[in-house]
Amino acid sequence: MEISNDTTCIDCYLETFEKSLSFRKYKPSTLDNYRCLLRPFGRLLDAEGITPSALTPDLAVELGQRLPATPKSQVKIPNLARLFVTHLIEIGVATRPPLTPAQAERTELLGNFETYLVRQRGLSPRTIYHVLRFADRFLDHRFGDDMLDLLALNVRDVVAFMEYLVTRKRPFRDKTPETALPNSQHGPV
Repeated sequence: MEISNDTTCIDCYLETFEKSLSFRKYKPSTLDNYRCLLRPFGRLLDAEGITPSALTPDLAVELGQRLPATPKSQVKIPNLARLFVTHLIEIGVATRPPLTPAQAERTELLGNFETYLVRQRGLSPRTIYHVLRFADRFLDHRFGDDMLDLLALNVRDVVAFMEYLVTRKRPFRDKTPETALPNSQHGPV
């Protein structure tokens, strides 16, 4: 891991980024690793003359793909850069790009699903977070960037998604995706 003492344009946001992740139960060693991995990203922004306020999630991924990755690293720099920019958007540094109609539809559906999980199922915030992440991954796997067609969903779609999850090189951090994917008996998706 490369360590540098020079300050980059993102350094002043790393502490709040780490705090936001520690609230989500990220380990201190993971946060230290993220800080080290984000330093080259900050240097790239400085070299390109890109301010943190000008970042979008897509631009962060594009820039992150230009950075060298270590083959053994489980953390992919483009994904970490997107997570960091999402934090910048949440704290008001960067501006969220306008949603496409498909993104707006998905956001509304997931918002309604979250309301259902809170009011009808009484799940904990942590469980709701994980369930929503799996639901979003499922929708992404099934529909990509297209508009949702919920009437077209069937059991084969769920099975295909589960097969995708278990056949990946590195599984998701979550250990029980099957419990996060509701079926028709448990309520709306």
